[in-house]
Amino acid sequence: HQAIDRLNRLEERIKEVNRKDRLSSFKLALNGYEIMEMLGITPGRIVGKIKEHLEQQVLDGLLRNNKRELRRYLKNHWREILH
Repeated sequence: HQAIDRLNRLEERIKEVNRKDRLSSFKLALNGYEIMEMLGITPGRIVGKIKEHLEQQVLDGLLRNNKRELRRYLKNHWREILH
């Protein structure tokens, strides 16, 4: 059982490294300035929270990383994101 446990831990570690690697090279199609312009808001934590939410949606495969889809989603869901 020890060998199986070690293999399972190694597999989880590999998954985590791969996830971090994807994150480090990931760039959201919408930037903070576009989000601020779209929602008529100023720089601040709200922009970061929205960006983080959109990034997670893309990384989870729920949204495609393209401006049109992200804009449409944000237009329809920005209130939910902020609560």
